[in-house]
Amino acid sequence: LAAAGLRPRALHPAGTDTLTARERAAADLTVRDQNAAAALGVDATAVGRLLSAVYRKLGTDRTGLAQALRNTGRDPDDLAGQD
Repeated sequence: LAAAGLRPRALHPAGTDTLTARERAAADLTVRDQNAAAALGVDATAVGRLLSAVYRKLGTDRTGLAQALRNTGRDPDDLAGQD
């Protein structure tokens, strides 16, 4: 990149503080196996976009989402009563 006069993108912290409120909600609902689309009042495509951003920001996929949230201080198991 340097030879082409470009710089790499700055690394962003991989934490839930980088997630929007809607992304956090979609991630929490998904981990708890709840219907995120119905709970958020959007369609499945919108939830897919939200989760795609979550996976990219946290560097994980659906199978590692719960662990990624725990590693960043957002344990989905502790959120059950916060709906």
